[in-house]
Amino acid sequence: MRKECIDAFILEKKGLFRPLHARLLSKALESTPEDHLILLNKQPYKKTYVALLLSLFLGVLGADRFYLGDYLLGGMKLLLFTQAVGIALDLLIYSSDRVCLSFSLVILTVVCIAWVVTDFFLVMKRAQEKNLELLMPYV
Repeated sequence: MRKECIDAFILEKKGLFRPLHARLLSKALESTPEDHLILLNKQPYKKTYVALLLSLFLGVLGADRFYLGDYLLGGMKLLLFTQAVGIALDLLIYSSDRVCLSFSLVILTVVCIAWVVTDFFLVMKRAQEKNLELLMPYV
């Protein structure tokens, strides 16, 4: 593939790949056929800012994981959140065994918050890795 086409592709997709990946991708694309550029431009790349916003506002529901295609982890985040809400509602409405339910709610809340914060800091890197995975069959 011509160097101008590769540079234009990398520049157009800036931010979708980590800088190190962009350099490696530039070298790898030099040996690929010219017609692969059309296929590379039509790939459904994950936008890093969308993943970050989903993680910020709907991360507790697993929306960031669903967006990136990690359906199992997204479902687990959603299930963890619904369990925490269910225990909180049970505490508010029935409050039969407060100590056991309170301890469970604290544990679930801490785990949920830790997972959401961790995902918030890693979601952009994960989106860039997903984009690189989309390109690998063509390189």
